[in-house]
Order: sequence, then structure tokens, then C-alpha cells
Amino acid sequence: LNLMSDGMSRLKGLAQGLNEELRLQNEQLDRMAPRVDAVTDTMTRQNQQMNKLLGVKPK
Repeated sequence: LNLMSDGMSRLKGLAQGLNEELRLQNEQLDRMAPRVDAVTDTMTRQNQQMNKLLGVKPK
């Protein structure tokens, strides 16, 4: 029973550590999202301009 308790305590610690890591990564993703959206918009516009200059018709 002690072995099982020790294993469960270790598993709990690992789960809590994983939860904290995921929380931190989610915060980072939340901070990155607006910049990623802005870059995506810029690239879309630039691709449209390049296609226009090259005479490529939009799909």
C-alpha cells in the first residue's frame, strides 16, 4: 500500500508539473497570437501584390 501511495504521489507531482508547463505555454501562445495574425495578414497582402505584378490570376 505504501508503494502505491508513493507512486500516486509521484504521479500527482508529475501531473502538476505538466499542468504548470502547459499553463506557461498557453500564456506564450496568447502573447504571440496577435503578432502571428499581423504577419499572416502582411504575407497575404504581399502575395496578392506579387501575383498581381506577375499577372497570376487569383484562384
